Amino acid sequence: MSNGIAHLAFTGGRRIQVGYSKSNRSSCKQCRKGIQKDALRVGQLTGSPTEGIGPKWCHPSCFLDFIKGCFAKPEEWFKKYVPDAEQIPGIESLTPDDKAIITDLVALGRNPMRYVVTVTESREASGEIQLVCTNMNGDAVCPNLRPDTKANVRRHVAQHVGRRETEVELVNADGSLFDGASGPSRGAKRKAPGSDSRAALLASAGGA
Repeated sequence: MSNGIAHLAFTGGRRIQVGYSKSNRSSCKQCRKGIQKDALRVGQLTGSPTEGIGPKWCHPSCFLDFIKGCFAKPEEWFKKYVPDAEQIPGIESLTPDDKAIITDLVALGRNPMRYVVTVTESREASGEIQLVCTNMNGDAVCPNLRPDTKANVRRHVAQHVGRRETEVELVNADGSLFDGASGPSRGAKRKAPGSDSRAALLASAGGA
């Protein structure tokens, strides 16, 4: 049986849904491990309007591998069936940090060569500000940095993760593009491409 969110998304050409697990009953379709209650999950929508539509839930860190196992050209699936993160059904119910995870996931799905790193500021006990750089799983990708320009931060990250600088994209926790360390002389954050096309989002995620 279809849930309302999944049905509207599927008939609208979307094949993805996000949200928090409502129980401990669902398991990840990729790693087969359980998805804990209230944990972030991502689902591929499958089925048909007549027989029912529902999500195949995965852990966010497993979803890319799951789609790779289903399609010969997973990046084409992402480009065709996954909208900008702001328009994904269920996204409005997520915390800012979890929205950033989904934004990273969509970016990586559409362009596998793209390496998205979230940059956040942390104030040390001494009062000094450090930049913390993490991947979509929340793992640190390099030692903390002092506030610096976007170019220098990108260069440092690229060296530590073994990527070309052109493959590294730096974003803030809210999904906007990182333009360098914050400060009174800097302007407002520049939004990531597509962030101004926020559509009316559906009320909540459904499923088990």
